[in-house]
Amino acid sequence: MLFALATAACLAAGPNPVVGRWQGGGFTLTLEASGAGTLSDGPGVPASPITWRSSAKALTITEEGEATTYAMTLKGDAMGLSGGDLDQPVTLRRVEGPQAAVTKAAPPKRGPPLSAKGSCRGACDHYVGCARLGPSEHRGCLAECAASELTPYQLAVFTSLDCQQAIAIVAAASAQAWQQVQGAAAQQQSSTSSECQGCVRDGSDCVWVSQSNWGTGPNSPYSGAVSSCDPKCCAP
Repeated sequence: MLFALATAACLAAGPNPVVGRWQGGGFTLTLEASGAGTLSDGPGVPASPITWRSSAKALTITEEGEATTYAMTLKGDAMGLSGGDLDQPVTLRRVEGPQAAVTKAAPPKRGPPLSAKGSCRGACDHYVGCARLGPSEHRGCLAECAASELTPYQLAVFTSLDCQQAIAIVAAASAQAWQQVQGAAAQQQSSTSSECQGCVRDGSDCVWVSQSNWGTGPNSPYSGAVSSCDPKCCAP
């Protein structure tokens, strides 16, 4: 029962913050959660087995039955030791262990090498899988990709993106394409309106009649100039 209570208390308190692998001042010190560890006091010097225990301000290392206590300061992944058999204070940096795993920044993700070559099939497989689309959307993706004239390297870059980035890029491209379609339709509509201005239906014909008052006499207010219009201008 006493052992169980002690174990529970240790677990509640969390892992000892000095657990990990430390290097600095020529030393490599490994402190395991079990209280065992190793110590090397120089480059190329084989590590010796040790046991250890710590308090808030001290670290005691036992090597070959001889215990040495050092004054210790601990700030994140930096451990300062002084006293004991040291000639001068030394600072060690954690290179492995729980704290280092939390504070060490993940390396930036690199893109594919410049020699990488992708394909429309690979890019569409990636996108359709990310967006969870069906076979018809996959076929549409292949057709659009073939018309896009993307280079093999651009396709390789797209395939290397995570799903969130890939979906965002396709959504942005689709929005831009739709804006271009709307702009072209508006331009065509404007052009058609200008082209059809003044066109009227005359029986079965679609014609433009001059509105200039070039004629003479009360019965000839207009010049009578007439030209044919595109039939679409008189469409109901």
